[in-house]
Amino acid sequence: MKTIKFTRTQATYGIIDGYTVDFYFKFFEKKKGFLKDIETNHIFRINISRWALEKWGFGDIKFNNEAIVIAFPFAVEFAYEKVNDGTLKDVEEFVLSLSAGYDKYPYDLNKIKFQEIKDYEIKFENETTSIDKKIEANKIADSIITCRDSINALFYEKHKNILLKLTQERSILQLFRSVNNEEEFKYAISALANLATDMNNELLRKVTGENEKNELKSIGLLENFLNKIDDESNLIIEPLRNINRIRQSFPTHSDLTGIIKSLKFFGINYPIENYNNAWNILIENYKELLKKILEKTIKYSA
Repeated sequence: MKTIKFTRTQATYGIIDGYTVDFYFKFFEKKKGFLKDIETNHIFRINISRWALEKWGFGDIKFNNEAIVIAFPFAVEFAYEKVNDGTLKDVEEFVLSLSAGYDKYPYDLNKIKFQEIKDYEIKFENETTSIDKKIEANKIADSIITCRDSINALFYEKHKNILLKLTQERSILQLFRSVNNEEEFKYAISALANLATDMNNELLRKVTGENEKNELKSIGLLENFLNKIDDESNLIIEPLRNINRIRQSFPTHSDLTGIIKSLKFFGINYPIENYNNAWNILIENYKELLKKILEKTIKYSA
């Protein structure tokens, strides 16, 4: 059994143009048999830019406690990632900024109580994924990366620019992880949606002639681009929109009807019973829509 326990926090203003929040925590691992148990101390330093806070709607925060509450769910997310990947270090620093892809705040502050952060525990159950399933997931992840590279290579040859961006490299790493519970699924779908919608909007506006005053975002711009090639854009756009809808609603279940409809689109029942199976279905669908984008890109580049 592995456990993380937060012990104290501190926030300061002015180290960067925004807030810097330090989270101190202990990592425990209870070993089997006569092996020594592990107990280590760690620090996550999370820097939040002023512009990110403004975009998230927190531009008027006045107290360090507010910054700690805002940053805390990110610390929990990073802890899950680092422990599950086996990459937890003594001290790590993270930057949450618009340029790093953090343009939306995905958490519900009503669920976060400042007084509960100290002594907050994360327990990592001894859930395992079979080797066969891990290998299959890695094959899908490798296919996704290869397909994205091919799309970007074709676009670069034609426009000296890439279509599919990678603002957060953590999003790619998530493809290689198993997902064993609701908490891990929440972080996984967030990473997948970031990966799926992180496109070169400036390039898409250029190739479609879309006016900058039009507030279309990446999926809408991609749809306009695909419609210039043929009339089958829905085969790509519908899965993208449903992945994004699951991401927008899942952490808070604010749109239960939307979640159920979007999961059903992929043949996933709600409530989800097997999170790893659901995750593999979603990344398989992302792989397939990328293959379709590649086919359209080849047609476009000819």
